[in-house]
Amino acid sequence: MSLQIGLVEPRTDETGIESEPDIVRLHEFLAELIQDRKTASGETAAAATVRKWKTTESCLKQHFGNVNIASITPGDARTFRQWLENKRTGRGQYERLLSLNTRRKHISITKQFFNAAVRLDLIEKNPFQHETSSKVFNRDRDFFVDRDMTNKLLQAAPDDQWRLMIALWRLAGLRKMEVFALNWSDILWDQGRMLVRSSKTAHHGRGRAERFVPVGAVEKYLSDVFHAAADEAQSGSAAVITRFSRTNVNLHKPFRRIVENAGLVT
Repeated sequence: MSLQIGLVEPRTDETGIESEPDIVRLHEFLAELIQDRKTASGETAAAATVRKWKTTESCLKQHFGNVNIASITPGDARTFRQWLENKRTGRGQYERLLSLNTRRKHISITKQFFNAAVRLDLIEKNPFQHETSSKVFNRDRDFFVDRDMTNKLLQAAPDDQWRLMIALWRLAGLRKMEVFALNWSDILWDQGRMLVRSSKTAHHGRGRAERFVPVGAVEKYLSDVFHAAADEAQSGSAAVITRFSRTNVNLHKPFRRIVENAGLVT
């Protein structure tokens, strides 16, 4: 069996007549599907999306092993959902069960994987099609983080870069991972604004991949980091935030400590 960018080449015998296609194993199918990086609409997936795909891939491989994808049934899909309900993440005091929305996200991505298998005629039906995957919004936990709380977080932050990240999130309205895409060349000091790139909205159409945000509310925090960065910042191409890498998504623990030090956890 040869799986090339999601295409399976059928075998032929000595008469040239096509025989049954080879078994398509889960590990190889997922690896090449993710390597292709194509969404259902044919667009190239953002790096953050690929990271989510890989997390779901890990769950599927851990639960199913390297089985023939055609052997997975709706009953197996239900068992996988139940397995997710008991799966834990984190370590020590931070260990916890996966949230409902995290479990449903894994199911949603799995549906995408197997829909691709259906489109490629590798399987007849998607065994996950009837598993619930829609996100649940729990507005009971919502609350407004006011300026006083933000100031406490800024005071509890351990260094200039953490203060800048908090300011960019709370005062400039940047998304969690957008701060890591900022380069010093994006900070237009003379115009009082900065260019923010967003892979999250890039696929929504022209002009949605980037936007300009006023510098005013965060200028002090930008200046502090800029002067500390010295030559790297002067080059313009260097990243503004270097304390964490652009692919780092594990901010929960250190930010939790800042929240605790700010006295905002009861």
